[in-house]
Amino acid sequence: MLLGFIRSANTVAKGIIMRWTELHCVFLICLAFPFVARSDELAKEKEKLQGTWAVVNLERDGQFQSRDVFAGMTAKFKGDTVTFKLRNEIAFTYTLDMTKEPYHFDMAGRDEKGKELTCRGIFKYDMDGFLILCYNNVSTERRPKEFKTGRQPELSSFSLYVLKRVDP
Repeated sequence: MLLGFIRSANTVAKGIIMRWTELHCVFLICLAFPFVARSDELAKEKEKLQGTWAVVNLERDGQFQSRDVFAGMTAKFKGDTVTFKLRNEIAFTYTLDMTKEPYHFDMAGRDEKGKELTCRGIFKYDMDGFLILCYNNVSTERRPKEFKTGRQPELSSFSLYVLKRVDP
């Protein structure tokens, strides 16, 4: 009788351990799934950016810039690099963060004078497929919170670019 009770208790304990192990595995899979999904979303977003985009509108200090300022300016995304071209070419490596709203991006490189520069910004697409970038022109930790520029200190040094895809 005692031996039967011990076997029964052992079977119950094994069942509990098996159930706990199954729940633990399900929990770990659920925990890992968002990272896999985010990684997939990030890859899709980088793929969506690839190609050449023409600047069709530019705003600084709350003022739209004349077309003469940005005529012919392009941004070419290739891999993890974006190259801006107007008179000269300036290349930056970029990273995206799709977990933030609006989406964040950081660009790191050197300006025309060779000075290291890190620009922090936000981006989105409008309903017509235009890419809208708003970022800090100077190397600081400040990042725009919204797609807006102005003369106020909290908005100064931000630029807002509207880009249209030229080729994939």
